[in-house]
Amino acid sequence: MPSTICCLSGTHVLDLSENNISGRISRCLNNITALVQKNNTIEYDDWEYYLHHNPAYVNNIFVQWKGQDSKYKTLGLLKGIDLSGNKLFGPIPQEFSALR
Repeated sequence: MPSTICCLSGTHVLDLSENNISGRISRCLNNITALVQKNNTIEYDDWEYYLHHNPAYVNNIFVQWKGQDSKYKTLGLLKGIDLSGNKLFGPIPQEFSALR
């Protein structure tokens, strides 16, 4: 797994599924602080500014995850990581327990 992935500190959703990645699951994934911080949300004022200046933007998203369709209206709360469909081995790093 490329170590540069662990530099994506602001990432809320990381989908690396079906990428033929091999090796151990990197312990540095807990460096992606947006996935680790419990109360990490985008401020409403930021969204309001963005919506005002980008009227075509829709403030919701449909996500299909493991065959299940879900609609999210509070995008700052959407967090996830998917490493399925790869050739990863070894124990799941203890640091993953900090992912929220």
